[in-house]
Amino acid sequence: MKHLLIIACSVLSIISCSDSQTTNDEYQLIEALFDPGDGSGEYIPVQSSMTLLIYADDTYETKKGTFCSSTNTSISEAGSINYANGTLDSKNCGSSTQNLIFKKENDLWMIYLPCIEPCILKFQKQ
Repeated sequence: MKHLLIIACSVLSIISCSDSQTTNDEYQLIEALFDPGDGSGEYIPVQSSMTLLIYADDTYETKKGTFCSSTNTSISEAGSINYANGTLDSKNCGSSTQNLIFKKENDLWMIYLPCIEPCILKFQKQ
């Protein structure tokens, strides 16, 4: 009985030390819009391995790219999500943290980049 109690306590301690960040959803970058300044910009399909992971604790992580460098697959980023303001904090879009606006529609996330003209990355749920 004593051995059973020791094993149970060991299992519980391992479980309680596991990573508390649970992925709610994973999204794949599928399209990008970069308007040239005349309003003619359209979403174009992209071939990218960049993914956006959304966690239950209101944080996010990108894999194989960042919002402001989606083609550099050797870097990633992580930050927090403010659902009330509709923003993500990004530390990879300049020298300071940027609050990037996002819109979520059904299985899509649109991330608005800090451009003078519209620049949007569209991610679809996997």
